[in-house]
Amino acid sequence: MKLLKKCISYFLTGVGFGSTSYLAILTFVYPKVAPTPIGFISVFIMSGLIGLLSMIFETDLPFLIALIIHLAGSFIFFILMMIISNFALSPVTIGLFFLIYLIVWAVVILMQVNTVHKINERIKKRNSNKS
Repeated sequence: MKLLKKCISYFLTGVGFGSTSYLAILTFVYPKVAPTPIGFISVFIMSGLIGLLSMIFETDLPFLIALIIHLAGSFIFFILMMIISNFALSPVTIGLFFLIYLIVWAVVILMQVNTVHKINERIKKRNSNKS
């Protein structure tokens, strides 16, 4: 049951990042392109699978190897999503993939730094109450 909860959490986190990216691209890069049902479904599924793929960072693999596998797997899911949705695959869309990949990583790192900061604050507060 614990593994199922973790998988659902990773899947939904991937969906959150993917759907936000999809809507941002449609809004700012391709404003005349409307979302389609097949586009929505493919982004939902592929983003969720990329989220599941992120579980690789919890393995004993060295971080760089896990990152390369995650990047390659994410790119494959991106290509599949592009094919399923009948989106044009071009240097621009590939560049957008890598830009979004970097932005998502920046957001994840900022979220982790924020979490560590909150934990450290709680520890300091707890330690100061003991004194």
